[in-house]
Amino acid sequence: MDDVEEIVRRLDKRPGFKIVSHCEVGLPVFSVIPLVTLREECQIGVLEETVLRCIRHGVDTSSTISSFLGVPNDVLSAQIGALLYEGVIRQGIDSDSYILSPKGLTRLAELATTNVQKEEFRLFIDGLTRKLIPIEAADLYGSRQLEAAGVPTIAPSPRTSPKASDISVSEINRLFSLLGKDERARRHAVRIEGYTRKTYLLFRRSIAMAFKADTGRGMSIAFAIDGRISDEHELAFSASGSDQRSTIFKDLFDSTKRRNEIAATQRHIQEFVPSALANQKPLGEGRNTLHLPKPATHLPGAVKTLSSYEHPPILRAAIDSAAERLLIVSPWVRHQVVDDSFLNSLRNCIDRGVEVIIAFGFGRKDRGERPEDIQARKQLEALAAKFRNFRLIEKSNIHAKILLVDSKYFVTTSFNWLSFRGDPSQPLREEEGTYVEGAAAVDQYFAKLESRLLDASQ
Repeated sequence: MDDVEEIVRRLDKRPGFKIVSHCEVGLPVFSVIPLVTLREECQIGVLEETVLRCIRHGVDTSSTISSFLGVPNDVLSAQIGALLYEGVIRQGIDSDSYILSPKGLTRLAELATTNVQKEEFRLFIDGLTRKLIPIEAADLYGSRQLEAAGVPTIAPSPRTSPKASDISVSEINRLFSLLGKDERARRHAVRIEGYTRKTYLLFRRSIAMAFKADTGRGMSIAFAIDGRISDEHELAFSASGSDQRSTIFKDLFDSTKRRNEIAATQRHIQEFVPSALANQKPLGEGRNTLHLPKPATHLPGAVKTLSSYEHPPILRAAIDSAAERLLIVSPWVRHQVVDDSFLNSLRNCIDRGVEVIIAFGFGRKDRGERPEDIQARKQLEALAAKFRNFRLIEKSNIHAKILLVDSKYFVTTSFNWLSFRGDPSQPLREEEGTYVEGAAAVDQYFAKLESRLLDASQ
């Protein structure tokens, strides 16, 4: 998938809303194999064929054909006029009746010899919109594959598998038309029969984005597929009520948890860096994001907010640019973040002589840790054992998520620096953070954090 943060940044343009959280997710797709009756494509249109068959069987006046087919008179008149012009039909004994000409009889005979056969086709039905989608099996994933990649999955709605009767002939023909030169594009489905094999639930990777109204009230979940927002999926997901029931998004719709998160962030900064909030107005009632108010005029640019998609680039830049010290505090370590690229960048940072501290740990045991995550943690431990300027601190009560670089800036946030994209069991939250610049504030913050972390680790 393309760079997630770049896609989210580009799509953060909804008037009156802003993206406060995002993550990769798997959207549900059913894989089905129905038995389809196909007929070779012919040059005769459906209405033309039906009119000829009606006349052949004695339904031979404009009024009776129109009544039998339920076709408007003006549409039928145009078709009959074309058939008369081509010499396929001619007027009967009665002025209002028609009969087939030899040319018309030949045309119907050709239809009778049209090749009709039954075939199995693997089709994919979207689990939210319940429509057939043109997608290759290679672009779909099993639930275990996504779980291993740290990507949570969206349940289909309804959860029941689609029946063969739910698939329309027109949808299959539309799908065939998208296949271009494929031989199926030269045939038409005329009937859908039952499934011949087991139905499977698979998933397509996409990006879920939480849009929150600027007023602080209202949250909606959108999905980006191939870099574009799908209105169909957003509407279907909201209409099903799954947005507020889903374990992935539950915290986003819990206003109490959001308020508690804001209060905890305020208390954290006030405890460690009271000067960062000096001369600033308190947060107003109803504010439920994790950012601070605009800084006072004598501190231009000292405090600003970070959107969810700004965090990963800042982390990468911090590791690459730190010259003296780097502090990362995050509850969990996951291999999707602490991968080879991360470890190589961290090794380069350590080789530059930067004093690096990484603190992690939440609870006595990390119940979500998998073998790949254990390996990532052990690679960090190996670096810490090899280099004196790298300290890896494991605790049991890490709640803060912090990034600090030299005396330049620090970030306190709800964003999990070392497990974002890597822990599908964790629900999405408002991942906005607070970015604070200024040597005095940063040094004060680091001194208190370092003292607390080292004391707790001894």
